[in-house]
Amino acid sequence: MIAGKPLADGAAAAFLAIVFIACGTVAAGTQHERNSLKGLRELKVIVEEIEPQAESWRVSAKRLQALLEREIQKAGMALAAPDLPLLGNPFLYLNVNLLEVAGSHGIYAANVTLVLRQYVFLERDPNIGTYGETWRRSTLIVTPVERLEEIEHVVARDVAEFIGDYQAVQQP
Repeated sequence: MIAGKPLADGAAAAFLAIVFIACGTVAAGTQHERNSLKGLRELKVIVEEIEPQAESWRVSAKRLQALLEREIQKAGMALAAPDLPLLGNPFLYLNVNLLEVAGSHGIYAANVTLVLRQYVFLERDPNIGTYGETWRRSTLIVTPVERLEEIEHVVARDVAEFIGDYQAVQQP
């Protein structure tokens, strides 16, 4: 609905496509974000479960987890042992939200967010620690259901950017 008027069938998809073009990607990689990666030794990878129906479209949390872990290891970064407790340890977190565009007959919007969360301490009271997002990449794509595997391409691009930022700040 725009200005109180409902969107026609194809108009919803067109509107989201315009939103995608206008907003598209929230870029990561600021110097502050890159600096937060200095000295990072190892991390866990956590992928949020995706809508079960998405597996029939070749999109699954398991496939995306494997993609992230493979790329991180290929870049020489260490993955934390699976039994390492989460509390206090950094983790790369992936969330994919899928939403079928109403009346679109198979057009989906997918918000793909890759975040590094690290345990941080408050400057005002260093005795207080909590998790904070220190690196983030978020992308909105709009695609027909038969091309939802594009999500994998977005994740691959985002993890490549994360790895590039990580490598840029490590000591030689």
